[in-house]
Amino acid sequence: MNNTDFKKHPFEHLKLIKQMNEIEEQWQSKKRFYKNHKRAAKATYDVRQRNEAIESLYHSALPKIKQMFAKLSKYERVMVEINLKLHPMNKDELFSVCFSTFFFDLCCDYENNYFILYRFHNCPIEADIRALMHRLSLTYYCRADTKKIDYSEGFKRILQVQPERFITLL
Repeated sequence: MNNTDFKKHPFEHLKLIKQMNEIEEQWQSKKRFYKNHKRAAKATYDVRQRNEAIESLYHSALPKIKQMFAKLSKYERVMVEINLKLHPMNKDELFSVCFSTFFFDLCCDYENNYFILYRFHNCPIEADIRALMHRLSLTYYCRADTKKIDYSEGFKRILQVQPERFITLL
């Protein structure tokens, strides 16, 4: 996408209001799912220490990744960032950051283990991000997402349905 005629993102005037309202209703839901990270907080000392280290590494990598994306074209600087610890119905993800060419999620599986799920999609700074992940020793805790999806269409949909408070132009 090369269209730069937008203030925040290219789909700001093409929001899917019904779907966005459904997402807002989920955020307001009184229904609570049991969250994996809450169970992990009661795990053994070693598991808790490892999870804290992984979360700390994730949050130390994030500002550096944002700095890299901030130097790219306008569309590539559009970022969706969500603290999913606060979402009442999300069990696995803790934090999610998504760009048009890369996503980076902190997750906790049902066995109490934190990990980072990521995906590149024609990312112009993939080598730089991989080098950062290697420098921070993140590679051991990372899993590449292998789902068969149309990433470009998926990102477009995210921009259309996610509330604006989660979308930023770096």
